Amino acid sequence: DSVGALTSLLQRQAAELLIVMGGDGSVRAALPALVETAVPLAIVPCGTMNLLAHDLDLPLEPAQAAGVPGCGRLRQIDIAEVNGEWFACHALLGRSPYFTRLRERVRGSTTARRLYLYGSMVLREIWRSWRSLYLVESEGRRRWVRAHTIAVSNNRYAQAMPGRFAKEKLDAGILGLYAIAPEGGMSWLRLIARFFAGSWQADETTWCQDAPEFSVRALSRSIRLSLDGETVLLKSPLRFRIHSRALK
Repeated sequence: DSVGALTSLLQRQAAELLIVMGGDGSVRAALPALVETAVPLAIVPCGTMNLLAHDLDLPLEPAQAAGVPGCGRLRQIDIAEVNGEWFACHALLGRSPYFTRLRERVRGSTTARRLYLYGSMVLREIWRSWRSLYLVESEGRRRWVRAHTIAVSNNRYAQAMPGRFAKEKLDAGILGLYAIAPEGGMSWLRLIARFFAGSWQADETTWCQDAPEFSVRALSRSIRLSLDGETVLLKSPLRFRIHSRALK
């Protein structure tokens, strides 16, 4: 039990700080122990996307980021949970987890092979326009949603941020749910163009909602998710909630 071992180590050593050198998946693995012990986290980003490091405005060069723990300031930010699994950035369900699994499989492959496999998958997604049906419940309201991808973000994505999924705040105590359902090539092209223009949330194929808690139910008994770049399989329904300022 690596989580229990890390928790025990932090408690035994009376740790003042845990430094994680890695990406968002490495940070996610440490979250249960950090929540349990209230030990602050410092990140030296060495991953693929480094989304949390971006959100925190940390230097993305490891050598520069390594100097931050000695001179940085302490912040408390929200983290999110779904069926007992923690995440700091976002959860993706629908078709997006298949891209995550592909990324895991092609690690170490040549650049040409990765581009070929990614390109082939993108073309299949656009051509077939896969969409799944979900029942979304929050604050006493229920809505059936047919979507290619549903993203649940720890704090809302900012609007008018061209080419980025950035967040204005990390401690607002709110989840953002975004369901996208493009149909056909032109619909995808319009959504992509609006993403780079910073207006994707206003696209007619996108449905957005904010709440501190969500329940998402699928027709299948289990749902595959991508949590901060790591794929997991969880039972339906998915119960999302936010933990305000739970991470230092």
